[in-house]
Amino acid sequence: MKLRSHIPIAAPARREACDGSESPLRPVLGFEPRWFHTRCGVDFGERWHRDPDYRRATLIAMRNELRRGFPEVDQWRGGEERDVSTIAGCFGVGVLPAVFGMPLRFYPDRWPHPEAGCLFSEAAAERLDIGRLLSGPFVEQLLNQVDAVAARWGTVHGDLNWQGVLNAPLIVVQPETLSSELLPLYPVFFAEVIDRVALLLVQPAGDGNHEQSKRVEGPAHWHGIAAKTIVTGSRNRII
Repeated sequence: MKLRSHIPIAAPARREACDGSESPLRPVLGFEPRWFHTRCGVDFGERWHRDPDYRRATLIAMRNELRRGFPEVDQWRGGEERDVSTIAGCFGVGVLPAVFGMPLRFYPDRWPHPEAGCLFSEAAAERLDIGRLLSGPFVEQLLNQVDAVAARWGTVHGDLNWQGVLNAPLIVVQPETLSSELLPLYPVFFAEVIDRVALLLVQPAGDGNHEQSKRVEGPAHWHGIAAKTIVTGSRNRII
């Protein structure tokens, strides 16, 4: 599997599948929320991340501004739905901490971050249960939001920023409590959490009937696979 760089509108850089048309030098243009806050007046507070109607309206405005300001760039010349019916950028780098129940601080002109002072101790992290995390309020709200987008506009696009299995322990567990004995186990645990949540995003909604469309049309589960690739040393090519 070969992946290429992709920067959704107002979202952190991600990866998407190569289609074979890539040139040897392939620049990708993207801007952080503050650029859009200044030029389009978009408020990236909590509503932007939880209200798909509001987010879609702002993404349409941001896409129009990009097309107006950079007419020579064809990055936003494809179908509009790919850019606006999306979960890309939702909760910024706070997705994984939020899965673990950590509160996020939202800003009008930047991506949210975990609240300070809410990291788990290693003892508390040892008691974490993946099943309880998957049935937690954040995952439930996220899936409800995705289903709402699908019901209104059809296919849901995009991916979330998982931060990866090597960064995850540092943004969830207090660094000073990380022991050398348990540290090697964290990538495996976080890879499993990422993979399980990502699979919920791409599996069919409802009763799981295979004839149904999957929730999200995008690389949501590839990063779980990539995470396991890092941990297990699989020979799949994730680039």
